[in-house]
Amino acid sequence: MVRSSAWKTVEGQVPDGPASRVRARLPLFAVPKFAVPADALRGLMLDADSAYLLSLVDGVMSVQALLETCEMNPGEAHEILAQLLDEGVLELRR
Repeated sequence: MVRSSAWKTVEGQVPDGPASRVRARLPLFAVPKFAVPADALRGLMLDADSAYLLSLVDGVMSVQALLETCEMNPGEAHEILAQLLDEGVLELRR
């Protein structure tokens, strides 16, 4: 399966250490969704990477799928998603 082989590549790029703590807060199977209304997003001061990742959040894709799709360094993208979660911009779908 193409996705599982692609994930092996992504998984190898997510380092241990601080990233392990990120994975504990934001597991790969979790599905992020917006925790704020769309009009509140306009007032946020986001860098280009954060804005791009937010543009991919649809409330259906898992963190793993987002990391595979975003074409960014997976460790950095995972950290950005965790930061957006910590800041209350994202929440996890239950």
